[in-house]
Amino acid sequence: MSFPISHEFVCEHCKKQFPVTLWQSVNVETDPRLKGELMKRRLFQFHCPHCRTVMDREYDILYHDMKRSFLVWLKHPEDNGVMTMLSEPLELAGVLRPGYKLRLVTKYGAL
Repeated sequence: MSFPISHEFVCEHCKKQFPVTLWQSVNVETDPRLKGELMKRRLFQFHCPHCRTVMDREYDILYHDMKRSFLVWLKHPEDNGVMTMLSEPLELAGVLRPGYKLRLVTKYGAL
């Protein structure tokens, strides 16, 4: 199962706030449409409803392939350079069990 969360962004152009959906995890078996959206970077593109500016913002996301028993976690360091790894996305994905492979990447291109 994929897990979306609601978040608020501020437009870099008009400075108005608007709601967006961020995906904590994307399960490509249960939501194959999201795989294409992720691979085309569309999950990282946000359109301001006020001025129509398109913003590209990467965020942490867990890619989950149940059929192949692997995960790729796109994780970004915080402003101070520290990377915090919380187990919640893994728990939500239900993959804290033997046989799964997890790879950690810090850039979209490595995803």
